[in-house]
Amino acid sequence: MIKKQAYGLLAAFSAAVYEGLFLGYTYLVLFSIALLMALWADIVGFHLNQGKKMKGVTITRALRETYGRKNQWVPVKLVMQNNGKKSVAFNYFDTLSDVFGARGDYRGYVVISPGETLTFNYEISPQAVGKYYVGPVNMYSEDPLRLSVLNYVAERATEIRVAPSPSDIYSARTDRMSNVRFTEGLHKSRSVGQGYNFYGIRPYIDSDDLRHVSWSRYGLVNGEDIYVKQMEEERQLDVYFAIDYSLGTNFGYNARRMYDRFIINSINAGYSILRNHDGVGFLLLSSEFSELIKASRSQVSINALERLVSEIRPAGDFDLHQALGIVRDTVKKSSLVIILTPLSSEGAFRIPRVSMIQKGKQITVFIVEPSEFIKMETLEDPYNRIMAETLKRREIELKSYASMIRSLGTPSYVVRESHLFARMMMEYQYGKIVR
Repeated sequence: MIKKQAYGLLAAFSAAVYEGLFLGYTYLVLFSIALLMALWADIVGFHLNQGKKMKGVTITRALRETYGRKNQWVPVKLVMQNNGKKSVAFNYFDTLSDVFGARGDYRGYVVISPGETLTFNYEISPQAVGKYYVGPVNMYSEDPLRLSVLNYVAERATEIRVAPSPSDIYSARTDRMSNVRFTEGLHKSRSVGQGYNFYGIRPYIDSDDLRHVSWSRYGLVNGEDIYVKQMEEERQLDVYFAIDYSLGTNFGYNARRMYDRFIINSINAGYSILRNHDGVGFLLLSSEFSELIKASRSQVSINALERLVSEIRPAGDFDLHQALGIVRDTVKKSSLVIILTPLSSEGAFRIPRVSMIQKGKQITVFIVEPSEFIKMETLEDPYNRIMAETLKRREIELKSYASMIRSLGTPSYVVRESHLFARMMMEYQYGKIVR
């Protein structure tokens, strides 16, 4: 590739040649032609000679693992071998997206003698869940006059799948997120009637079944009064987390990305719910896909979610109207459904029809506002002041939309991500009580 300054010099010397011919300056013509030839010899010779030598170098990449965890350092090895007959010098770099942290020799300057083999080691650390690519490895070199650059792709990209980090999943590694704190270790969803556990006794009425009469209490007060036993049974609750996985959730900086925090909060809540012997299921929703993981009362559903998010990336748009329709068609009525979305897709504020909100199914919408995913160190910067004002207006819009959703009969709240986990668990507790 020829740089812009090289084109400028070639154009200037060509103009000098024409000017010398027009004005009759013989020496100017000869001098300009000599410089033109020198420039072209440098550029053409560099591309032919250096290009041939660089193509004689083979580079292979080896990752210790192609499936890893977020924030886990994965070793990578680059092996370079010069198969040509001349020494070659070039710069190299292994292409990495901004989702990776890197340390070591993933880029640098190298000189390789004929037949020599060099090995470079470095490490990468993915900072978000999903499927990403490491590479390709690029080799590039400049000519001595720095008028052109030669770029050569030496090694293709390698796919790496990233699952959630154990350090983010509190409930998987510690008891800090205990039942006592969030679920109190008790089943609060009980139905009085014909069940398994004794609940109490009450006076007999004509419609009662004689099989439930407590004969040991007969005549306890006036000699002829009859009492019946009341029983209760535990009702287990299935909780589904319907997660907006559209491009609108691919928002944030460094390791703090919205879609990643949705997954982590859902997994943490799922572990706490499993400890209370209830079921946990997941829905990943966007216009590009609708992935359902059926509720399970074991860790199977959470493991399935970790595998799923390591294979896909946020894509498409999110429409709450469409999401409610999918929930209506795929999730059974007795479940509790918690929808997580920032409503940041185009057309996200479309008003859903009342028919999409199915009676008998408890649905709660948590709208996550984006302020905690924007890095603003100081408001003295005019850009940051404008951003802060924009976020305030955005919050007002979200609260207005949440109020409208509540008017249709579906609980809807605007929350910050730092409060999301606690709000999800509060909604679960409430769901246990009203069942």
